[in-house]
Amino acid sequence: IRKCNIEEIKEGAKKGGANDGKRRGAGGGGCMIFDCQANTQQAVAERLHSLGGEVKNYTFTKHGLQTWCA
Repeated sequence: IRKCNIEEIKEGAKKGGANDGKRRGAGGGGCMIFDCQANTQQAVAERLHSLGGEVKNYTFTKHGLQTWCA
């Protein structure tokens, strides 16, 4: 897996079509959230994969935070 700095990842996603990105989390690797249009999601995901990233889907809810146990 290729190691990249945060700015390189953010710029790579933007070149793939993301509008912008924001890092989240504290230590342990954290994560980044990218805003992109539906027609650019695949290109952004491919760009992130090429940088060693793992893409996770997420959705927003009207009910606030929901957690569960496995």
